[in-house]
Amino acid sequence: MGFLPAMTVAEALGKIHKQSWVLPAIQREFVWNTDQIRSLFDSLMRGYPVGSFLLWELEKAQVGNFAFYMFLTEYHEKNHPYAPAATISQGESVVAVLDGQQRLTALNIGLYGSHAERLPKKWINNPDAYPKKRLYLNLLSTHGDEELGLAYDLRFLTGEEAAKATESGGRPWMRVGDVLALPDSGPALMSEISKRGLGDEYETAYARLYDLHQAIHNKNVINAYCEESQDPDRVLDIFVRVNSGGTKLSNSDLLLPMATNQWKELDAREEVRSLVNEFATGPGEFKFSKDLVLKAGLMLTEAPDFQFKISNFTERNMLRLEQGWKEIRSSLLRAAGLLASFGLSSRSLAADSVVIPVAYYIHRRKLDDAYLTASAYSADRARGQARCMGFRARHPSAQHPGRHPGLGRE
Repeated sequence: MGFLPAMTVAEALGKIHKQSWVLPAIQREFVWNTDQIRSLFDSLMRGYPVGSFLLWELEKAQVGNFAFYMFLTEYHEKNHPYAPAATISQGESVVAVLDGQQRLTALNIGLYGSHAERLPKKWINNPDAYPKKRLYLNLLSTHGDEELGLAYDLRFLTGEEAAKATESGGRPWMRVGDVLALPDSGPALMSEISKRGLGDEYETAYARLYDLHQAIHNKNVINAYCEESQDPDRVLDIFVRVNSGGTKLSNSDLLLPMATNQWKELDAREEVRSLVNEFATGPGEFKFSKDLVLKAGLMLTEAPDFQFKISNFTERNMLRLEQGWKEIRSSLLRAAGLLASFGLSSRSLAADSVVIPVAYYIHRRKLDDAYLTASAYSADRARGQARCMGFRARHPSAQHPGRHPGLGRE
């Protein structure tokens, strides 16, 4: 284990786009917002340190034993919020990023990609609600966002917004990613300023653009420590420890990597987040969390102890969860469908955890889709609805339900 030679942002992102650096499946999702991305670029341009990075160098023989993801480039809140899976050719070694994913993804989006999030008061299924925006720098502004404490005017804008914002007859808004094509900090910068019609404000524009060019091309700000151990348990322990700070991790962010590392056939992260998405787009549009899915999974495996804690994410319990996942997943979706048929939705369900005993009842009785609509079950569904509503009234903020005796009669 040791430090790698310091490198520039451009060099680090080059490794990402060559897939020399990838994300291990134990990593959580990208969670930074646009203000955090802007602040990171502002820090770089001001010459502030941006922290160190922790990497994991895998030997060629080990690569096939793990799943990896590419870095997110074109973020779309609804259609593309997750990093795509990486395909590593046999016989290739890779370096996995254990700490620094959020910063590197932010740099990648700011320089190479875009960010599209839903506008306030717009419907979730309206395609126009997610304008594609890229990071821009105002070459003429001498101050940034005072509320965020930014010295540079960095904003996420659509192409149309950037084109409309004119000053002094020129084009002051430069897409930050365009700096990648500028080979030097002299003639290339002067040519860029000239073609934008900013000659009258040359000194201000040059100073802004020079600081950006230095931050991306010249300053060795990426300092990385590389772990060479091939022991996944040691690496997982390192990951959990270093990722316990910064943006707060949920329980699932810490425990899902353990499931991902121990499942043999399925990718736990892909399965859980796919189910969360299906809840959000299905009947009721329930916003059930990854935490809730994992809690339910432990309960439905009939594990002797299903409390949501690290000691229960054993190899044996994870094997039970993987082997029963298909049925567990179906039971959870049927439970969500049943709640929706009761007239409940993400807006009216005060306690998301109600879905767990409902799913347990469906799972235990091995009920299929017919249970949701068949007249033979109408009396049982009515009893279930009454009990569900009663549970909701008694436990408006229930988070850790125990085993439930069932909705109707077994």
